[in-house]
Amino acid sequence: MLLFVFLATVALWGVLRMYQERQRLWKIASQFSSPKPHWLLGLLPLFPANDIPGIFETMVKLHEQYGQDLFNWGLLNDHMIIVSSATNVEKVVMAKKTEKSQIYDFIKLWLGQGLLISSGEKWFHRRKIITPTFHFKILENFATVFNREVEVLVEKLAPYAKSGEEFDIYEPVSLYALDSICETSMGVEINAQRHPENQYVRDVKRMSELVLLRIFHVLSSFPKLYWYTMPNAWEQRKLIGRLHAFTDSVIQQRRQQLLSAVQHNRGEQVLDADADSMFGDKQRKTFLDLLLNVTVEGQPLSDADIREEVDTFMFEGHDTTTSGMAFTFYQLAKHPEIQEKLYQEIKDVLGADYRSVPLTYNTLQNFPYLDMVVKESLRLLPPVSFIGRRLVEDIEMNGVTIPAGTDFTIPIYVIHRNPAVYPDPERFDPERFSDESTQRRGPYDYIPFSIGSRNCIGQRYALMEMKITIIKMLVNYRILPGTNMRQVRLKTDLVLRPDKAPIINMSALLLLLVMLIVYGATQAYRKRRQLQRIAAHFNYAKPHWLLGNVMEYPANDIPGIFETMVKLHEQYGQDLFNWGLLNDHMIIVSSATNVEKVVMAKKTEKSSVYNFIELWLGQGLLISSGEKWFHRRKIITPTFHFKILESFVHVFNQEAEILIEKLRQHANTGREFDIYEPISLYALDSICETSMGVEIDAQRHPENQYVRDVKRMSELILLRIFHVLSSFPKTYWYTMPKAWEQRKLIRRLHAFTDSVIHKRRQQLMAEGNSDAEDQEDREDDNLYSKRKQTFLDLLLNVRVDGNSLSDLDIREEVDTFMFEGHDTTTSGMAFTFYQLAKHPEIQEKLYQEIKDRRGPYDYIPFSIGSRNCIGQRYALLEMKVSIVRMVSFYRILPGDTMHEIRLKTDLVLRPDKAIPIKLIARP
Repeated sequence: MLLFVFLATVALWGVLRMYQERQRLWKIASQFSSPKPHWLLGLLPLFPANDIPGIFETMVKLHEQYGQDLFNWGLLNDHMIIVSSATNVEKVVMAKKTEKSQIYDFIKLWLGQGLLISSGEKWFHRRKIITPTFHFKILENFATVFNREVEVLVEKLAPYAKSGEEFDIYEPVSLYALDSICETSMGVEINAQRHPENQYVRDVKRMSELVLLRIFHVLSSFPKLYWYTMPNAWEQRKLIGRLHAFTDSVIQQRRQQLLSAVQHNRGEQVLDADADSMFGDKQRKTFLDLLLNVTVEGQPLSDADIREEVDTFMFEGHDTTTSGMAFTFYQLAKHPEIQEKLYQEIKDVLGADYRSVPLTYNTLQNFPYLDMVVKESLRLLPPVSFIGRRLVEDIEMNGVTIPAGTDFTIPIYVIHRNPAVYPDPERFDPERFSDESTQRRGPYDYIPFSIGSRNCIGQRYALMEMKITIIKMLVNYRILPGTNMRQVRLKTDLVLRPDKAPIINMSALLLLLVMLIVYGATQAYRKRRQLQRIAAHFNYAKPHWLLGNVMEYPANDIPGIFETMVKLHEQYGQDLFNWGLLNDHMIIVSSATNVEKVVMAKKTEKSSVYNFIELWLGQGLLISSGEKWFHRRKIITPTFHFKILESFVHVFNQEAEILIEKLRQHANTGREFDIYEPISLYALDSICETSMGVEIDAQRHPENQYVRDVKRMSELILLRIFHVLSSFPKTYWYTMPKAWEQRKLIRRLHAFTDSVIHKRRQQLMAEGNSDAEDQEDREDDNLYSKRKQTFLDLLLNVRVDGNSLSDLDIREEVDTFMFEGHDTTTSGMAFTFYQLAKHPEIQEKLYQEIKDRRGPYDYIPFSIGSRNCIGQRYALLEMKVSIVRMVSFYRILPGDTMHEIRLKTDLVLRPDKAIPIKLIARP
């Protein structure tokens, strides 16, 4: 009897606590728009289970229906605020103290505490370490890789151009992006384009899907429960194992390459040297080299540290760029007039030898129309369609105090479709980014690479890869829509993509259980009240009492999840309070004011969303925070120096040429194909060669599994984010089939990354042996003047506190760069080509610009705050080179039945299905 009373008391206390918390949240939610939540599930019932495109579509619809800022209720008192109004977006992204939101927790098993997820000092140091790897001079070296890898892509696409048969562009582009990130950032050639069976791509893709499904799962607030009980979690564990194995192979390969060089190179790396003294042309350190050799407080990065960053870079450097490129080709196919205009610009700028002239970083500055096309593609279909932040300190928003610990989601996709800023927002119109139009917009109205201190470190890498790819594609092929081209259904997992018990005696236990339930319910109630007071100041869909707003998002429908997010903002406004399971929540801000508050907060970390990719990317630059992030960022930043970016152009040109050649098979055939896949392979080739110093030849071996794995990994992550068990990661991880798949993907992705690192290590060892006799005579023994060092080279050689980075440290950063440097740029380029295909007049204008060789244009970098994207210039450079090449060689046409694609956003904004286009080779 006493035990029963005790249990009842505990249970009652729990209910009261939950009620009090609910009341607090209601006060906050009342200041935001929101659908009416289920008393238990919040808004979870609105999101279709296991429908990744449906989840995306639901998100979009909620914004369409409720407005810019939404309060999203989850299970019980779980919640988040989704803000898209400029005012609230600014408040979130510019808040003095923020970290990554809970969404990122779902990828933490994959990406660890890499740059994407880490926070605090770790993030600060990682960012500082990594930033130099995106220096302009290093990016210039990457151009060579991009040029070479895009040639493989072009070659691989040639049979489609010859036959006129339509195909899915996403896969070859993904392999290209994987080859690129491995060679550029890891110094390892994996030849994914020439070996398209590469599992890494598929694992990343599936991992992203599982993460999204977990986010919108009813157990999203109970990560342990989800991890151990959900089949998706079991799958996720398998994926993580494979992803980590791939990353480890890349790191090991690069480490072996460096061993010989290290034996003959006794000069100490000075990370704080003036950047310009580091960027010569005889030695290029990769991102991975930096991780392997950097020291933090006299200690090298651990193996786990390295793998975190490698996982993060491998994912971000290939998966996002794949979506960017594929969506660009999709747009170019839909808008032949824009494609033709772009093609004419390419011819005018490059002159008579426009098909063969290598593209350089400097050359890419002469394509104003290409720049507009890329920006418009990234506006309409941003590869990273949403970002998450968690407040570390209280902020004021909508007249209410939002307490520290609140999660915000910033739906970039929704922000970019604000009709007040972009009239007729669904129309692809590069002229929106003319100088005059750009000046009329605020800084938080266009943030494809995020904004604030945690913006994308590799955006210049992605842009360069995209541009080289587009140029090479257009000078070789005219991109046409497929005969069966329809609206591409989008899904967003981690990237926007196209869709496609033992019996026991219960007498005493029951009483204890009741008391625990009462206790938990009371605690949850108190938390709910607190959250309600915050949510009252945001827009939000009415949450289910238990599931919050989780039911708003369609389960397992990645495009549906994305569409739901967008619709919530359209319906409720810019800044939303999003309720999850129980008291789980986040605030989704898209208003410039609140975005600034979040991203510019003095202290922020990646939100819990990024935890879902930690197993893949570890504590790489994307995820890490605090000192770790700070040191990693400091180490990596020099690899994206302007002078290094200039060298990347050679890679972009080479890889774009391959892309052009691969697409030749589609030209003049009249048959549509999916532009996303070849762009992804191109982006992969580019990131591998520019940042890793390794040629993986993904375009020539389109069976590369890495591209598919990244895509799937992103989908799994998004599905996990929206899973009811998203708040119970361990439960999800050990019980959900998608977690099992995710584990497999992670193992393959890590294996691929490890192979890149190992290959680069072997290369460096060989180089060290060959340079031994000349070593003593060198007067300038810095990072860039004697040997072109890739991002991976830097990881392999950098020393932190006197110690080298561990294999895990290196893999974290390599995984991060491989993902971010290939997948986001793929989406950027693909969406750009999509827009060019849709708008032939814009394509023609861009083509004429290329032919006319206009003067250089001014470009404002995507950087606000300390955690901006370290590779943003890389991405822009890649995109521009790609677009110039594509438009130069091909006229991109939409498919015969092409119409608006359906979007999905997992880790990167992507089309839900293929982006079918057609190509016509230019004379």
